[in-house]
Amino acid sequence: MNHQDILLVEDSRTQAMNLTNILEKEGWAVDWAPTVEAAMERLNRTSPGLIMLDYYLPGIRGDELCRRIRMNINTRSVPILMLTMDETHDAELRGLESGADDFVAKSVDAEILLARVRGLLKKSATQLSIPGLSDQRFHRARLLTIDDSSTYQQYLASELEQEGYVIERAMSGREGLERILKEPFDCALVDLVMPEMNGTEVCRKVRELCRSTDNSIALLMLTGQESKNDLTQALEAGADDFVGKSSGMAVLKGRIRALLRRKFCEEDNRRVAEELKSKEVELLRARTEKELADARAALNDELERRVEERTAQLAEANLNLAQQTQENEMLVYSVSHDLRSPLVNLQGFSHELGDTCQSVHALLTDNGLPPCEREDSLALLDGKMLEAIHFIQTAVMRLSNIIDALLRLSRSGRVELQWQAVDVNKMAMRVVDSMRHTANERGATIVVEDLPPVWGDPAAVESVFANLIGNALAYLDPCRPGVIEVGCQRCAETALADKATIMQTYFVKDNGLGIPADHQPKLFQAFQRLHPQVAKGEGIGLAILRRTVERHRGRTWVESTVGVGSTFYVALPINGSRA
Repeated sequence: MNHQDILLVEDSRTQAMNLTNILEKEGWAVDWAPTVEAAMERLNRTSPGLIMLDYYLPGIRGDELCRRIRMNINTRSVPILMLTMDETHDAELRGLESGADDFVAKSVDAEILLARVRGLLKKSATQLSIPGLSDQRFHRARLLTIDDSSTYQQYLASELEQEGYVIERAMSGREGLERILKEPFDCALVDLVMPEMNGTEVCRKVRELCRSTDNSIALLMLTGQESKNDLTQALEAGADDFVGKSSGMAVLKGRIRALLRRKFCEEDNRRVAEELKSKEVELLRARTEKELADARAALNDELERRVEERTAQLAEANLNLAQQTQENEMLVYSVSHDLRSPLVNLQGFSHELGDTCQSVHALLTDNGLPPCEREDSLALLDGKMLEAIHFIQTAVMRLSNIIDALLRLSRSGRVELQWQAVDVNKMAMRVVDSMRHTANERGATIVVEDLPPVWGDPAAVESVFANLIGNALAYLDPCRPGVIEVGCQRCAETALADKATIMQTYFVKDNGLGIPADHQPKLFQAFQRLHPQVAKGEGIGLAILRRTVERHRGRTWVESTVGVGSTFYVALPINGSRA
């Protein structure tokens, strides 16, 4: 069942069919239970939106069944409409006292019955289902009577205060709305007919106010004329019940008790539901936190596993790289050493061949060959032979220089570094002094800033600056005065594998020829020569420089523009970090 389903408990088939026909025409689903046992069986399975039960049932009266329904936690919030053939006030009072929310005679007009049903179903739609018991709270209910008759106000107060209620009064609908806005009330008794604002309008505005303020108040409409139209309008406007002033005080008190009982039940249910929701939120939060903690722990374990795995892979790769580097260096050294002997022999033979050619030249000059033959032989010796010998000697020298460069490159990775603080100022000035003659020849000016010390090998650091300053001098633009600046930038902290190392960046800046952008990425590779027509060399200096800086855990890079100049950067540690 849902909130629009109705359980009809009626032993008379005729009455049940008549009521079912009226209710189903309004679109409600009706489940008919002819006995108390059948009704209880249905309530054990599901909860309807409304229970309509006959006051006189075989074996048990409706008020007794009503009490049983109210004692069950699963059905205590279901609205109950009592039906009876007995239209006396005593029967109505007994039905309301048993826990019924409304009481109507079976002979009542169908429109009035439908209005009552609509009102109760509307209340049912807002009910909360709770899975546990709640603590009963007791307090004196506060009632507000809204009536323009001071005499009737006095009468209501004297009667209702005897029931233990706290009674407040409002002489108009507007005053009543102001009181409800400022003060909490459990129930308001509103007169239907009042000047300026009638009871129907008061009920409508109170309901609007309750929706906007999340306030709850039961509304009971009072009228001297109990017409069907007034009842329908009052219930549609939001009134919870409609009582004629001529019905008697006992009926009015019974209606008030039924409304308050239902209101307190709703508040109790809402409070318990909020508590359960809060506990559910706490449980959900605790479960979420646990799941997050488990996920975080699993993630940490996975990260640690991956870090260990990657660390092992990196260590193995570094070991392999070191072994491969060592093997390469040994191979270079071995090949260079093996090539040195035949080159020396080749160089010696070329010199002997040159000497032999000179001796033959002398013999040809002194012997008695005919002049024409002697001139042809001398021309052959002076031309092609001497040129070939010179080419052989030049190639041998070039190959010897390459071998020397390979040996220097292989040694650069094997020489043990002597770690200590290096006074870069003194070292740089020593390098500049050694190159002063070359700078003067080229008309270049070298400016050295105040340079902070570094931590490294003094000879290796000096070779780095000597290489950079020497390159800057070699590639100056001959068309304009050369200017070379040696300086430094601010320190930067770099996180290394063992600890944080403070790196100092030095630079050597020139206004020389510049380096094309496509050549810059391979500038620090071995045997990469730039402008070979300008400066001699085997292209090994910058490769050795980078290897030396990397052994200091530093790095090198260049910024250059053709026709403007180049700036070479070297980052070196200034605290005691070792390779």
